[in-house]
Amino acid sequence: MGPCLTITPMGTGWYQKFPVYAKNPACSSDMEKYDLMKDPGRFDVTHKVSDEHKFKVPSWRNVALEAPYFHNGSVQKLSDAIRIMAVCELNKSLTDGQVQSISAFMNSLTGKFPKETLPCEPQTPGTTIMMHVAKLEKTAEETKAQ
Repeated sequence: MGPCLTITPMGTGWYQKFPVYAKNPACSSDMEKYDLMKDPGRFDVTHKVSDEHKFKVPSWRNVALEAPYFHNGSVQKLSDAIRIMAVCELNKSLTDGQVQSISAFMNSLTGKFPKETLPCEPQTPGTTIMMHVAKLEKTAEETKAQ
């Protein structure tokens, strides 16, 4: 598998060159159709030639919920993204059945997002935080007066 198709980008970092097989006619066609070569990638930040067209590799968790795909958001469907990655990263064309199987696997990586809660002070029924602030200020004034 190409580096952009790995579940966890191990060893080589979070940034990978895209596309690997740009000279493949099908890849070239997709690059043009979706305007995927206009963005120089990580090069914009580092100005290193070795970072041209390197992009951050996202996690596959909830990938089916993350449309649109690619660095410019030009690919709307997961099945199209799968085909583009196969031809540009693996130099392979996939059958409809293969695309469906890969898509089914990627959809299986969808899960519930963990519940995020912010810490808050305990509430007393019938009060607001501002009431508590006023009470604290009054208590502070009384303490100073003593």
